[in-house]
Amino acid sequence: MMWGLMLMLLAAPAGAEVLRIEYTPGEKRVYQDFTAVTIMRRSQNHQQGVQLKARSKVEQTVRSAGTDGAVIEIQHLENQVETIPQGGRATTSSDKPDGERVRVGPRGRILSRETLGDKKVEEEGLEAMSVLQRALDGIELPEGNLDPGGIWTQSYDVALTDETNPPTTTVNLKGTYLRRVKLDGHECAELDIEFTASLTQNKPGQMTGLSYTSAGHLMGSVTMYLDLDRKISIAELATLGTHLELTLSSDGVTVKVEETLKMNTKSSLVE
Repeated sequence: MMWGLMLMLLAAPAGAEVLRIEYTPGEKRVYQDFTAVTIMRRSQNHQQGVQLKARSKVEQTVRSAGTDGAVIEIQHLENQVETIPQGGRATTSSDKPDGERVRVGPRGRILSRETLGDKKVEEEGLEAMSVLQRALDGIELPEGNLDPGGIWTQSYDVALTDETNPPTTTVNLKGTYLRRVKLDGHECAELDIEFTASLTQNKPGQMTGLSYTSAGHLMGSVTMYLDLDRKISIAELATLGTHLELTLSSDGVTVKVEETLKMNTKSSLVE
């Protein structure tokens, strides 16, 4: 809806802003999400790839809110996924993933996620997609006031695996309040957020009888349009990626696997 509208710079000079997303108990927000993912794996003479394209409508319901953040339940109202394997036939699915209950900190960080359904995803070893999600969950808005052109930085640790005492990596983030713009008639802060982290794990991990070490990195770029009056995110664009090299060993046999993941997402408020 709003993506066909032109972004216009506000004529009036802009001052410092407290950049926050605010929540009201009982409030509902609906977003239209688009996601495109390409995953490519290579090992010796073998190569395997897959593309995923998803379009979904997601409802967020605020269950509680206070000075320490909010609890939000997330449900998919619609979900359409197309899977295109390399050299294979495309398939489509309209299955909806289980809902989630998330706890959000006062500056936007996702503090916890809890599934509302029976579907359990058992993560084994280092899953780049899961690490990328944890990196996104850790993003916080700046603590104090910020003028257009202002910068904030952040460093935080995320788990590399789903183990009880997992190895961790440090995410380094730089955010910039680019400018004030008008989007779909609303005055917004345009924010650019860039982050990187290492996926290198020198200490051998275990999965299905194999030991492994990893080397690689992840990176992300997120553009957010934050409504300055309503204190809500009305649009977000993200370009995300990981590159991972796994060395797998079992009974004296070693195999190297290279995996590259590229993801583009777009989310916009529709209700």
